[in-house]
Amino acid sequence: MRPDFDPAFDMIKNALPRIGKIRRASFEFCQYSSRYDRFKDGIIENAFNPALGNAAVSDIGVYCIHSLVRLFGTPKNIHSMSSSLENNFECSGIVLMEYPDMIAEAIYSKVTVSYRPSVIQGENGSILIDYISHPTQIELRLREGSRDPINGGIKEILPYSPVNNNMIYEIKNFLSLVENNGIEHEYLQYSLDTIRIIDHVLASHTSVH
Repeated sequence: MRPDFDPAFDMIKNALPRIGKIRRASFEFCQYSSRYDRFKDGIIENAFNPALGNAAVSDIGVYCIHSLVRLFGTPKNIHSMSSSLENNFECSGIVLMEYPDMIAEAIYSKVTVSYRPSVIQGENGSILIDYISHPTQIELRLREGSRDPINGGIKEILPYSPVNNNMIYEIKNFLSLVENNGIEHEYLQYSLDTIRIIDHVLASHTSVH
């Protein structure tokens, strides 16, 4: 996955100890598809055709799920619920991922827009990521007292400089793997675990029209 190789995620991973014991992570990617208006006009393009195996979870939900797997590993339990269009295309959903000491959620949609950041919550603070597929700002909020107000605490913008297209990091790493015959690598396991979760979601999700 493209974000895998973005230096932003190494920065996020390195910042995790600063927010204490992780209790919750909520990663969100809701983007109104440019093809959805045509669907509502009766023109079904490939992006909304379930006969081709397409689904929102495997199109954009994968960014949230894969990023959670990269940071926290494989969950011990998975629960999900999805919404479908009239042609049974899975258009949005929520995947709850249970870990020993925390709960994570992947929220995704191809038919709505969200303006909320993705958040990792620890006992000592939180990490806010503006765009999970291509982060441009990473904010750290640390708790000051025993009970901080919603907008309280110490705020810190991590020193990250985004590029216009973070796919360049993926291409550079892909080239390096090819040149070094890197058949076995950690990214392979991330992808396999992500695919298993998506398969589980597609096989067992509760559909809401």
